[in-house]
Amino acid sequence: MKKHTYLMTTLRDIHQGLGRFFAIVVIIFLGVLLFVGIKSIGPNLETTIHSYIDTQKVSDLQVVTTAGFTKKDQQLVQQIKSAQVQLGYSWPYHERQHNQNLQVYSYKANSPQNKLTLI
Repeated sequence: MKKHTYLMTTLRDIHQGLGRFFAIVVIIFLGVLLFVGIKSIGPNLETTIHSYIDTQKVSDLQVVTTAGFTKKDQQLVQQIKSAQVQLGYSWPYHERQHNQNLQVYSYKANSPQNKLTLI
């Protein structure tokens, strides 16, 4: 008997405040959608970045110096057996016509790693 009375009271409250009931349902629905979206975006982003890294063969590590490497430093790095070494250069450039500062990187088209994709 108590369950029947409780159910009838609940239905009456919903009927009297129909707009409020729908607002609460919509808020709960949006919260669930937000939670599901946030939980699913992490694995998707991780899969995407791993696919990109594997396809482009992006470097795992870059060693940078402001003074530059000596020939001896370059030879020591190339002697590491488990590493694929690619030497490169970068330099700052100021483009005067549009007043932009750029960082220019060297690139070898036939390099087995760090493949360039123009978008």
